[in-house]
Amino acid sequence: MLRRAVENLLGRMPVYLLRVADGRDGVLRVVVYHRLLAPGQPFAGDPHLLSATVAEFDRQIAYMRRHYTPVSAAQVVAALGKEASLPRGAVLVTFDDAYRDVLTHAWPVLQRYRVPALLFVPTAFPGTDRLFWWDEVYEALRQTDRPQVRVTNHAFALDTPAARHRAARALIRLWRPLAPAALEDRRQALLEQVGHPRIDRAACAVLSWAEVAALATAGVAIGLHTRTHPALPAVDPATLEAELETGDVDLRAHVPSGRVPCFAFPYGFVDDRAKPVLRRLGYVAAFTTLAGVNRLGRRDPYRLCRHAVGIDHPRGRLPLNLTAAYAGLRERTQTLRPRTRPTLP
Repeated sequence: MLRRAVENLLGRMPVYLLRVADGRDGVLRVVVYHRLLAPGQPFAGDPHLLSATVAEFDRQIAYMRRHYTPVSAAQVVAALGKEASLPRGAVLVTFDDAYRDVLTHAWPVLQRYRVPALLFVPTAFPGTDRLFWWDEVYEALRQTDRPQVRVTNHAFALDTPAARHRAARALIRLWRPLAPAALEDRRQALLEQVGHPRIDRAACAVLSWAEVAALATAGVAIGLHTRTHPALPAVDPATLEAELETGDVDLRAHVPSGRVPCFAFPYGFVDDRAKPVLRRLGYVAAFTTLAGVNRLGRRDPYRLCRHAVGIDHPRGRLPLNLTAAYAGLRERTQTLRPRTRPTLP
């Protein structure tokens, strides 16, 4: 209740006052997007990954360009290495998972406003027809005509579109922290009951390596998001190491000019066992989806905070999250009531 009261109080303040209160700053703001929705164009997969419509994304990028200083991944790396300092109001725009939306919907907007971006790629997906498991699960439940489904100890009604949506969201939340083998067993059990979905793969496709390389050539920084996007806390040490090492090999092979030593934890699930491996591979930064204020020199560079953007968020949420006062409040209340697994928008 106290958190809500303080958040409501800050939320009623003019955002420009909170920006002024940031003082001389020294803060790195980081936002994370996943997918963008273009009205009139096909969309398939889990809608929970939608960060914004293209029009809203345009407004958000324009806001960041007008009130803050967009910085590149290279500038952040230089600042972490104490080779340079970040400008006041620094904000870094990032994308996870490398959906094709980044190229078709986001990149034209970023170009128009001359805003740099950092794209985190799970390297087993480009150049294949693989789908992310959450997109397949969502589509399988959306399309089924079964009245109910039971997987392990969980039963869900599927008798209405709303019920199917709730079931998909619940299963995806439950399965994200699982080890890959357990997750695959549950996915197969679900598909045996409801059938394999018919998916417009182009509507939820990942970029090809040629497209990733083209974005890198155009100026988008490319970072590592593991190889197969597992929940790292659920895997054994050898698998964790292999996910990072092979993913890094992939990036160096396909985008040597655009690869930057930055990593993003899949699902935002932090695993400190990754830190020594990342250091050995030359990575200097790792990003979470935890809320908070990144004061370089004080924040662990392998636990950098990011503010996830969601299509269902109120329009004023992003301007608030970009202020140090509000972000600091969210971090403190998050520490008081820690989450076992950070959530997507």
